[in-house]
Amino acid sequence: MRFIGSCYGDDANQLKLCSVTLFDAGVHYDITHWRFSLNANYCSYGLRREVLARATYQW
Repeated sequence: MRFIGSCYGDDANQLKLCSVTLFDAGVHYDITHWRFSLNANYCSYGLRREVLARATYQW
């Protein structure tokens, strides 16, 4: 969980952005030498979502 307080979005301090609380999540599953993971989060203002899937192998 992340909290971003209100701030101004321009140099003239005329565009005030509201505060927001963002929640991130992640899960992983391990089997033998493999790890499969899925992470999701919000990327600051504009509430862009980012989802990352990963498979890694450990020798």
